[in-house]
Amino acid sequence: MSFLAVTLAVLFAINMGGSGMSPAFAAPFGAKAVGRRHAALLFGIFVLLGAFLSGDRVVGTVSDGIVSQEFINTKVAFVILLSATTSLFIANLCRVSVSTSSVTVFSLISVGLYFRQLYLATLAMVFSFWVALPVVAYILTYILAKMLFPFEGRPWINKHQRLLKVFVVLTGCYVAYSIGSNNVANAVGPLVAADIVTENMGILLIGPFFGVGGLLFRKILHTVGQEITGIGLLGAAVNGIIIASLLLLSSAFGAPEPMVMLGAVSIMGIGSVSKGHKFIATHQVVRKIFTLWVVSPLLSLVVTYLLLLLMHVK
Repeated sequence: MSFLAVTLAVLFAINMGGSGMSPAFAAPFGAKAVGRRHAALLFGIFVLLGAFLSGDRVVGTVSDGIVSQEFINTKVAFVILLSATTSLFIANLCRVSVSTSSVTVFSLISVGLYFRQLYLATLAMVFSFWVALPVVAYILTYILAKMLFPFEGRPWINKHQRLLKVFVVLTGCYVAYSIGSNNVANAVGPLVAADIVTENMGILLIGPFFGVGGLLFRKILHTVGQEITGIGLLGAAVNGIIIASLLLLSSAFGAPEPMVMLGAVSIMGIGSVSKGHKFIATHQVVRKIFTLWVVSPLLSLVVTYLLLLLMHVK
């Protein structure tokens, strides 16, 4: 069962890589500042760095902050990872990024409901971050993009395109680092809670598979980076800096944050500047994204509870 749990954590990490690379590199990719393979390589490296250097608080929340660690044995960890991976895989097949944090947290909530034990104060903190940070991301991106967009066609901008491309790729690396500080815990936390691996061992084992997922689920980059709106280099930089900073803020408080929501909402904010709020709100891709954002966590919750019942977990 321990081997199966680790295998699921690896599969979860691959799916997280497919889902999570779009917030980091969809903007640079949409701006044609980096290719897919180079983006996946950079993504994997900086995710691993972020997990090692800044990921301990979120690992603590996932492993023992929502449900007491005493209720998470090897079998429960297997169920958590199976339901979360299934929900995320379905979303990836639909070519839409959904939150790895939301499917993991809702799976943990299901465990808490099953055992009738939840740390409600922690959940209140986590949900407050989920509501507040995407709103902040949209507003900040919209304001800054509106200020910067008039400079897109200026001669100085055109003259320094190479420098801007380097800068926007660096912002993608910054985002990848922030993802490592937050999202790696979703796969490592259940394993740590069940005493299958230590925190550092889990990060070293699971982290590299994020880059593998970025390579395998390449079409998600097109969905977020190109189908919602075209993004210039300044827009890409704004997008990356805002969402990475907000995610690191969440990681500092130990809150698993829906990274893909921050990324997609920020890109929507950029699109609203050029095409208007109404166009973005009624866009077919945007509606598809919001639908899966709601369905995937609920699916994870239901699947987890049913599996716990079927496996007669005690």
